[in-house]
Amino acid sequence: MRIEFTSHADQKIKILGRHGVKVTRSLVEEALLDPERVVLGLGGRQVAERSLDDEHVLRVVFIKEVNQIRVVTLYPAKRGRY
Repeated sequence: MRIEFTSHADQKIKILGRHGVKVTRSLVEEALLDPERVVLGLGGRQVAERSLDDEHVLRVVFIKEVNQIRVVTLYPAKRGRY
């Protein structure tokens, strides 16, 4: 399945890097293809979660279409917050 990143998602990766949070496209793709948890988000979007470290998870907001997954945004969160 093809994974497409919006320009916003690409910018979030860069912004997180400037703040010392190392997130790569590969890590985002892993979160989408092998998530620890997927929950329903707003407007029919889905949110995949994958561990970043012992205290944090990476949350990836995406839209699943017929032949592709579109990454809308992503952000780190404290484990258990959502």
